[in-house]
Formats: sequence, structure tokens, C-alpha cells
Amino acid sequence: MVNPEGELMSTSAQSMRDTKLHSAQACVRDSSVGLDITKYLLAAKFLGHTQVIPEWDAATWIHRLDGCTTQRQCRSVEAEEARAYFDSWRLLELQFDGQVPYHWRFFDSRTSELNHNANAKQTANRNATNPTNAMLNYCYEVAKAETVLACYVTGIDPNSGVCHSDDYLRSMALDLVEVARPSVEAYVSHLITNRTFKRTDFVEKGLGRGASAAATDQRATRTAVDLAEHVEHVRKLINGTVKEWKRADSTRLTGTNGREGRHNGHHVA
Repeated sequence: MVNPEGELMSTSAQSMRDTKLHSAQACVRDSSVGLDITKYLLAAKFLGHTQVIPEWDAATWIHRLDGCTTQRQCRSVEAEEARAYFDSWRLLELQFDGQVPYHWRFFDSRTSELNHNANAKQTANRNATNPTNAMLNYCYEVAKAETVLACYVTGIDPNSGVCHSDDYLRSMALDLVEVARPSVEAYVSHLITNRTFKRTDFVEKGLGRGASAAATDQRATRTAVDLAEHVEHVRKLINGTVKEWKRADSTRLTGTNGREGRHNGHHVA
């Protein structure tokens, strides 16, 4: 369940209980494996940005990421890449059927005007004050819901993160959802380029604007496909830290098993 402001309220799924995996996951944050997971996920996101900007120089950013030796350095490269990437979104203009406030038509930055003093990125991006950010926030949360479900299907704990601090709710889901963000952004960019919006596609509230379901449709199935192989790969990296691991890796997100997993109780409530 995602509210109109683009905030994940709840999900429902059967959880695959795996205490060995959870114990291993809790130990990887400050290990070389944790750093490998962060680099893998962020590199996939950087490469994915070419879906939106074909000329995007992902190789340069991935090279900088490869040289990082700490999580803090990885986050620094990610922040620089995001600023440069979203600068290009300033060229996008929304078309509306009818009169709307001028600033509704353009994107300025991912930081909400209401949150310029916020320190945490997850807080600074909330309460969108233009429709582009409202659509991004809403679709990101749909992607986050699917990521939580993917964690449950594979036995990963969505709350024990590697790159994101455990202070965030569902911090591992926030780590994993990075690989799905470019697909969300490509979808929103396509909407902006090809659709004429109505004022009623967005609702204005005291803390910003929310994108209506009419403006964004549903992204769940596409996001599940985008995530599958990456979630399974991260699970394998975590499994590899367990000595004498006897059980074969479960592959339930891709192929036939993935479809069965989604139809056996793994769905957005």
C-alpha cells in the first residue's frame, strides 16, 4: 500500500524464514562482502541511467566507484553521480491540458523546496513541490514495496541494510531498490515526454504534491522483473560468507519459480 504522497505504508507476503542467512546478512555491513554488494548495486544503477540518457557516461562513474574502499566513499560517489544525472532533467517540460502554476511544468532538483535543511537524502526528497518529483516519489515507493516482497521471497531481511543505515525503515530494501530506480526514471521520463497531463492528475496538499494513480499507473510487475536477478545475486554473495554452506541457493524470482512465487501470496496488499 502506497499513499498519495508516495510513502510505503505496508506490504504483505509470506516470509521465507532463514536464520543462517539473516545472521550472515547482519555481519556483512562492515566486511569486504558488504562493500562488494554496495558497489554491485550502485554500478547497476549507474549503468541503468543510460536507459534515460543514452549518452550518459556510466563507465566513468563506475570506475570511480571501483576505487572506493569504504561505504562512505561509495555514498559520496553516488551523491555526485545523482546530482550530475538529475541536472539533465531540467530540460524536461511537462505539458498540461489547461492552466497550471508555472513551476508545475519544470523540474528543478530532487530536493523538495520544503526540505532544504534536511540532512538525510530520504527526508530531503519527500513532500514534492512539483509534479515530476511527485511521480518519481510515488513510483519509487511502488518499487520499494516490490523490493520488500522480493526480500521476503528469497529469505533476505529487508530491514538489515549494507549501504543504508539500519536507522532507515527497510534499509536493505533501500539498498536493493537502487537497481530499479533507472527503470522508474525511464518510465516517468517517458510519461513527461509523451503525455499531456491534467491538473487533476496531481493533488496539492499542505506538505507538497502527490501524484495520483491516474498519472503513474502501476509499476509493480515491471519492477519485479528488474529486481529479480540482482536480489538473487546479493543473496548468493551473503550466502558465500557462511562457512560450509550445505544448502543450494534458492532461485525463486526469475523464470517459472519467480512467477509462481508472485502468485503464491507475494503481492502488494
